[in-house]
Amino acid sequence: VANPTRFHCHTKVAARYRVGRALLAGDAAHVVSPSQGHGMNTGIQDSFNLAWKMAMVCHGHADASLLDSYEAERRPVAQRVAASGDDFESTQGILDEGGRGERNSAIRDAYADEDSRRQEILAETELNISYADSPIVIGGEADGGPAAGDRFVDPAFEMPSGFGHTLLVVARGEDVAAEVVAALDARVARAFESTVTLGPDTGAPDRLGVDDVSVFAIRPDGHVGCRSDGAGTGLLADYVHLLRAGGSGPGPGDGN
Repeated sequence: VANPTRFHCHTKVAARYRVGRALLAGDAAHVVSPSQGHGMNTGIQDSFNLAWKMAMVCHGHADASLLDSYEAERRPVAQRVAASGDDFESTQGILDEGGRGERNSAIRDAYADEDSRRQEILAETELNISYADSPIVIGGEADGGPAAGDRFVDPAFEMPSGFGHTLLVVARGEDVAAEVVAALDARVARAFESTVTLGPDTGAPDRLGVDDVSVFAIRPDGHVGCRSDGAGTGLLADYVHLLRAGGSGPGPGDGN
């Protein structure tokens, strides 16, 4: 090599993602190791997360404090990606022959196991991210299927082409699903751009751990903003209020 140079990869995550009207995303918010190829995906997901929230605020559908949830959701992701990249570089830089053998054996074992291999794929594509600790998601843990904050995936469901929230009702009876939709307060119903129902013929109730009926508020980014199990719609009303208030407190339904 005629002109050798030393390359040093910095790992940095901004202390704040929002200060007033100034917001950071992508490379301005985080610098991570290129070894895993996560920089672009992380930045794209930053932008999508921020975009639908900015749209709600700009159109007067939510308080500006909703934008604070952007940092709350995305900064921990950048920190995990940064730490993972540093760990990957350290692992690839092992000089000891015995250490390299142990590393290679562990990698082979991980990819030989089907469940482990699937988790590795989801992690590499950043499809395993959950916002369960976000201040703007509501709902407890689910016995099956995605819980509040998780990315919603089911073969019977396809995200609508719009950019708003989707109301998804999964029920073991068509009449039950219709009753839930009819019981929604008009102000709550208007918060959703589209409504989708999945009945027992789709197999969704079994896959998603639905006993009778469950209601999901699917955010524009494909994550579950609210999961409410049962025919009551109070938790869904709380979620809509929480969004409009920018995550500042419980809604009028109080989960009932």
